Amino acid sequence: MNTLTFVHRESTNYVTLVTASPTSVVHLGEFRWECRNRNAEHRASGALKSDRPDWRSQVDGIHDCGGMTGYGPVPYQKTEPFFHHEWEGRTLSILTWMHLKGISWWDKSRFYREMMGNENYVNELRDSYYTHWLSAAERILVSDRYFTEEERKHRVEEILDGRYVDRPPYQEFDEAQIQEAIDRMHTPHSLKREGPEPGFTIGDEVLVKNMNPLGHSRCPKFVRARTGKISNYHGCQLYPETTYLELAGDARPLYTVEFTSRELWGEDGNDRDTVYVDLWEPYLVAA
Repeated sequence: MNTLTFVHRESTNYVTLVTASPTSVVHLGEFRWECRNRNAEHRASGALKSDRPDWRSQVDGIHDCGGMTGYGPVPYQKTEPFFHHEWEGRTLSILTWMHLKGISWWDKSRFYREMMGNENYVNELRDSYYTHWLSAAERILVSDRYFTEEERKHRVEEILDGRYVDRPPYQEFDEAQIQEAIDRMHTPHSLKREGPEPGFTIGDEVLVKNMNPLGHSRCPKFVRARTGKISNYHGCQLYPETTYLELAGDARPLYTVEFTSRELWGEDGNDRDTVYVDLWEPYLVAA
C-alpha cells in the first residue's frame, strides 16, 4: 500500500493525516487542531512536561554521524528525481504545513527525528529519507497532544487490516491560500536576531569545547576539542540547544570556524584541505 492523504478542513477544524510507506505503515491519525496557541496552553498547565521524550538520556545522537565511520557509503544517484514515491512529496507538504502553523520548526523536527535512535535512523534512511520526516511529524503530534498514541496505533491497525477508508475532504484548499503560503516560504528574509554582542572577532583562534551535550546539538563531534580560527561572523541566530524545545527567540552569536585538515584528522589529513563549520558561541572558548 502506498497512500498518503492530507486535508486541512478549515470549516471543521480537522486535519486528516494518513500515510503508508512502500515498506511499512507509518504515521497516521486524525486530530483536531483546536487553536494555534495550544502548545502555550499545555505549557501553562504543565501538561507537556511529563509528555516530553526523555531527552536527558540522549547523548551524541545520530546528528553526530558527520565524520564518523561504520555507517557505510552515501549512495549517489546521478539522475535522482525530486521524490522516488508520491508519498514523499506529500510528506514534505505535511511538515511544511506544520511549520507554517507553528506546530513545528527545524530544530524541533530535527530533535524528534533523532529520537528514532541511531540504528533505526540509518536503517530507515536506506529505504527513504522522508521516513524521518514522517517520524518527526508523528512524534510531535503525539507529544503535543494533537492525537494520542492509542489513536495512532488504531489507525495503523485499520490500514494493516485493510479496513481503512480514505475520508473525502469537507472543503478543498483555496488555491490562492496555497500560493500565498508558497510565496511566503520563498520570500528571502534574514536569519539574524537581537542578541548579545559577539565575544570573538574574525581572525581569533578558538577551541571547541570537549562536551557531551544533552538533547539536540548542532556541534559535530569531530570538531570538539579542536582548535580553529574565526573566518566569518553571521550575527545572532536561534540557538539549537534551546530552540529545539521552545521557539522562544533565544539567539546567540554564530560564526564560521576554519579548521585545518591535519587539526581534525591528524596524519590522515593533509596540508591542502580546510574545513569550515558554522558554530555558535557557547560551543567555543578562546584558544
